[in-house]
Amino acid sequence: MFLRLTTIKFNPNNVDKIKKIYNSKKVSGILIKQEGYKFHYFCELKNKTDEALSIIAWDSKENLEKYEQNGVYNGLINNFKGYFTEKPVIKNYKVRV
Repeated sequence: MFLRLTTIKFNPNNVDKIKKIYNSKKVSGILIKQEGYKFHYFCELKNKTDEALSIIAWDSKENLEKYEQNGVYNGLINNFKGYFTEKPVIKNYKVRV
């Protein structure tokens, strides 16, 4: 399994709007239809209200890369235009047990 972790920073006044978009059909509804998709979570930091983490799990490196390259990610991120205070930081991880 592979994880894509995206750290986002935003104005704390927008967190409810961001969560609503993240959980909407425009984002979650598209994510769940991607080949190899496993799950996704929006994680808020306990002591910081201007930063969050999006975790998306994929069954393979190939499907994660397909998601990155086929334009779906860029389409989803466009839903959040104007909300981020910094460019999102993206890191991909291989899960090992």
